[in-house]
This record gives sequence, structure tokens and C-alpha cells, in this order.
Amino acid sequence: MKYQVIFLGIASLALTACGGGSSGGGGGEFVVSNAIIDGIELPTGGDLAVYPQEVQDLITEFQDRNENTPQASNIPTMGTANYRGTFGISVEDGDVIVAAIYGDLALAADWDNPNGDLVTGKVTNLSVVDGGGTYNPTGSLAIDAPISGPSLELGTVKGTFSLPNGDFNLNGSFDGAFAGDGASSMLGQTEGTMTYPDNTTDSFSGLWYAD
Repeated sequence: MKYQVIFLGIASLALTACGGGSSGGGGGEFVVSNAIIDGIELPTGGDLAVYPQEVQDLITEFQDRNENTPQASNIPTMGTANYRGTFGISVEDGDVIVAAIYGDLALAADWDNPNGDLVTGKVTNLSVVDGGGTYNPTGSLAIDAPISGPSLELGTVKGTFSLPNGDFNLNGSFDGAFAGDGASSMLGQTEGTMTYPDNTTDSFSGLWYAD
């Protein structure tokens, strides 16, 4: 069986989606954030309020960073840098949010990698929130994404976390961009599939930032 399959029983825009648009009507309440990354639809108003406070804070912080942080400049061409931040996703069964998952994000950018510049990292201290409450699974997610100038090319986020009713596997894409002088911060988006202990699946989408 799936793990508590209704999260507040509401229609979902998803935590993030690409493309233009405006708020209002039957499509949900959202704003389009443009700057470091263009065309990011972010929930607002009632659609934002359904998320756990930690995820609301992530969305608000992401929008501020995306729109107000300077574009990346003086990007390193050698050496390494460490970043810490937040990762959060919504899990969707069709048009219904079934859970929100968030955790601590740690990334390392390596401009000396002999196989190509690369960002690697982990999401740890995971929390899962659904209509039944908040749960703290064991396990973590691994991240791997190539660096291309000011951007992260399409990479991966994947891993397994465990709850009393079994293991949950998450597999998706991870991309984004550097921002600020010296590439002092990063932000981006993620999407993919989560597989339940009974081998059924739902999709997920989300945001992340780190500095």
C-alpha cells in the first residue's frame, strides 16, 4: 500500500513547473519567477498555504534568491567549493499532492575533476509530511550534476529512504545555476518519480538552493 495517499486532498499545481502564465482562474494560484532561472511557476496564496511551513519557507526563499541575487560572475575554473542549503519536493498522484518531502542539502563543486567539472552532494535529515503527520525516515539522496559555465547541466538525484512500512525509491533529474560573485550560491529544480514499497509510482517536482 502507498504511504498515506492524500495530502490535504487538494488539487496541485506541483511545487514547481516550467512555462509562462499568470495567477487566477481554475489553474491554481501561482507566480512566475524569472531571473537566474526563467519561467519557474511558484505556488502562492492558498496553493502555497497547504505546504508545511518548511516547504513554504523554501519556496519563498527560492523566489527571493532567483529574482534578487546577481547573476554568477568570476566563476572559478579550478579548485573546489562547498555549499549548504535546503531541498524540497511535492509528490503528486495525478493532480493531487500526496506528500511533501524536505531535507538538508550539502553540495560540493569540483572544478578540478579530471572527468569534467562536477557538483556532487547529498540530501540528509529527511522529513516526510502527509495528511497523517510528519515522519523522519532513515536514508539519504545522492546528487550528481555536471558543471557547464554558470549552469548545472542535467544531473541526477536518487536514493532510498525507509519508513516502517517499507522502502521508498526516488529517482529524478537535478539541474540549476550558480549565482553571485565567485559563484557563491546555487539554486535549481528537480523532478522525477518516487516508487512505493508496493512498486507503484508517483511523480515529484521541487526546488533547492545552497550557499
